Amino acid sequence: QVPTALARAEQAADEAIASINRTLAFGMTISGTANAEQVRRLDELTQASEPLIAEARSHLRELVQLLGARSEAMTRQIQAEKDSEVRLIVILVGLAVRIGSALALVIGQIGIARPIRAINETLARLADGRFDIEISGTDRRDEVGDIARSAEIFR
Repeated sequence: QVPTALARAEQAADEAIASINRTLAFGMTISGTANAEQVRRLDELTQASEPLIAEARSHLRELVQLLGARSEAMTRQIQAEKDSEVRLIVILVGLAVRIGSALALVIGQIGIARPIRAINETLARLADGRFDIEISGTDRRDEVGDIARSAEIFR
């Protein structure tokens, strides 16, 4: 629709400009004061230009309305896409937080809390005088392993 409206507006503007140019060209031929026939002809040419100018304005208004409507539609589409992307980002962040929390809980329980409870129980048995127990975790290369190796030395 926009290209068609643009073509109509261009054609109407060209016709209006051509009519105005004819009026100006005729006016340039008049030297001195215009006689009655020249005034009549200028009036005739001017009146002939007026509907062409009105038509060009009408086509330009139509073109502007089409462009405005198209712009509004594109704005709505862009806004909808932006809203969709924001929702997707919120969902992904929410999932990442939940997955991260779950992993932290698993790592905290399996990797830290359980081994420390096991070392604590081992140390409690050693404190009770039971030296025939096996101390687990001495092969670990972290702080839990350091504590397990220290418990091995105490045993």
